[in-house]
Amino acid sequence: MPETKTIKLKIMYGKSRQINIIKRDLFIPKEVQDNIEKAIPKMRYITPSELSQKFGIRISSAKELLKTLEKKHVIKRAETIKSPKLIVYVPIPGQKK
Repeated sequence: MPETKTIKLKIMYGKSRQINIIKRDLFIPKEVQDNIEKAIPKMRYITPSELSQKFGIRISSAKELLKTLEKKHVIKRAETIKSPKLIVYVPIPGQKK
């Protein structure tokens, strides 16, 4: 699981604000990868940031996992979104669960 660290920042006029820093694992553990593969058919859409928040992995690791799942034909890229920066995947119905 990711480690969280709270830092208190000082802002002008004596005000302060707290931020949480989350340290996530560089590689995806096998049990987390199995949980992700079981959860994907139940999801309506899949984004790297959603996987990162839900399962506590880095966004770069989530992107690589989604690319490998796309090559295995478990998911496909959504055709309605034409943005090169926003990558949205949808599960392919009828695949192995």
